[in-house]
Amino acid sequence: MIRCAGAHYPTGFIPAHDGVGPAHIGLAVTKEQLPHWERHLVDNGVEIEGRMHWEHGGESIYFRDPDAHLLELVTPGIWANY
Repeated sequence: MIRCAGAHYPTGFIPAHDGVGPAHIGLAVTKEQLPHWERHLVDNGVEIEGRMHWEHGGESIYFRDPDAHLLELVTPGIWANY
């Protein structure tokens, strides 16, 4: 089981999540789509809990669904191979 109590980095913040109960689910979007999705979420009352700017140029935003699962919208460039 992996537990993440939340992590602060110079380039952003990853909210807490672990392998018990609520899950972490990442969904791929393009860099161009990310700001549109963020605006849609905020306009519909969804709190953005965290944001990361990854060293390979990718970006992530983090938010929760109604069951408290941590959802991530992520663009290419979070790893060397994506």
